[in-house]
Amino acid sequence: MSVSVDNPVAVEDIVNTDLEWCFKPLMTLLDLAGMHMPMKRRKAFNALSIGYSVCFYVCLCLGNTRFFLFTRGTDTVGKWTTLLSVCGFHVTCAYFTFATCFSINRHLPKLFKEFDSYGKSYGSAIDNAKIRRTVKILLGLILCFNSFIHVLIYMTMFHNVNPKAIYLSPLDYVQEDYHLILKIVYNIWLWLCILQMTAILTFFVIFTYCLSKEYSRTNAQMKHMFDKAGEDAPPTREIDRIRRQFEDICSLVETADKVFKHVIGSCYIASVPVICLMLYGLIHNDLMKEENIMLIESLVVFLTIVAVLTLTSVVLNFKAHSSLTCLLKVDLSRLTEKDLQIITVFITRITTTNIGYTLYNLFVVDSSTILMVSTVVVV
Repeated sequence: MSVSVDNPVAVEDIVNTDLEWCFKPLMTLLDLAGMHMPMKRRKAFNALSIGYSVCFYVCLCLGNTRFFLFTRGTDTVGKWTTLLSVCGFHVTCAYFTFATCFSINRHLPKLFKEFDSYGKSYGSAIDNAKIRRTVKILLGLILCFNSFIHVLIYMTMFHNVNPKAIYLSPLDYVQEDYHLILKIVYNIWLWLCILQMTAILTFFVIFTYCLSKEYSRTNAQMKHMFDKAGEDAPPTREIDRIRRQFEDICSLVETADKVFKHVIGSCYIASVPVICLMLYGLIHNDLMKEENIMLIESLVVFLTIVAVLTLTSVVLNFKAHSSLTCLLKVDLSRLTEKDLQIITVFITRITTTNIGYTLYNLFVVDSSTILMVSTVVVV
């Protein structure tokens, strides 16, 4: 869906340098972590990025299958619970990053162009320089956080750990001289997976925050317009301009939903069931110490992902529908018939459409989703 503007310009003709420049540090990090990003660069570097990304995901798929090929002695329920939890963790990581890589390359350039077009027409609640600074600050925090996680995971899951732990298979079949090398390689690969996930989450949170601020700015403009008019009716073209601005933000949300659809999908379709499986394994089974630690750390990662995605999406949904409160407080008696028609259309748009991120268009993530996810996990 293209963004409407006061002076219509084809979205494809708008150069997507502004917003891409803001997120370029984060996109570069994702590129280095194995997720090919749609960046402006030479063909040779683009080919290398694609080849590196393909190798990364091939290793990810091989890592998912090695448990079933090499794991033995899983005749107890506890062992099978651990095995399925480990496999579920890796499959969810692959789902989260691999599918997102396709949606980002397909829809992200269009999202950048639409947002730049929107900014040219209406301005922006947050200037690009501030977004760039925020991205750089969060990028530094991501690297520090992942370095800490890197050390923590290695010390708790790889250093002096029983090689018969399921998640280390087939380490117990390999000569002891090679254990350290395989542990380091596996740890680095796992670190790259977590780095991808945290970087995508950061991308998601920052962009959703920008969209939320646009809704807040529209609500403030609407309130100021009616307050400034006093007893007189505000100009019809101003009311219609705000309505069109609101629709253009909704258009941006729809495109952003296509970019992040697999992020949302992996959160609820894959992460929530794996969380329930891990909780079952921790509560009902007597597992090795190393496996308990692995389940707890994996559980924390998934709970963080679900919490961040859900709360961020709920905030966007709330900001989008907060315009209704302002519209319902308007004194309709002073408005012309044409103004009433515009406001009626505006109110109908907000009340009949649940605006926000969706789970593959099945439902919109709103406040009720918090109760739904909490119920599933607790029960």
